[in-house]
Amino acid sequence: MKPYIVFSYHYNSDIEFVRALSQILRNVEIPCWYLETVMKKNRPWQDYAGGKFDWQEEPQNWQATFLEHFILARGVIVVFSRGREVS
Repeated sequence: MKPYIVFSYHYNSDIEFVRALSQILRNVEIPCWYLETVMKKNRPWQDYAGGKFDWQEEPQNWQATFLEHFILARGVIVVFSRGREVS
């Protein structure tokens, strides 16, 4: 597998920035990986905070996908934002 850089970011507020930066890096032949989409189920956040979380009910196990790519990555770019929702 060719070495690559993985992005860690807040999906809702930073996805467009990560897409653009990833394309810039790929244009200069720096391979990157980021989670392109995150599928969310309709479930209140309180269920997660209250300990009722069941990963088998998730439509996508994005945590495991990210971890797998993170472990194999040559480097990580961490994007810090204010976590604001983008409409």
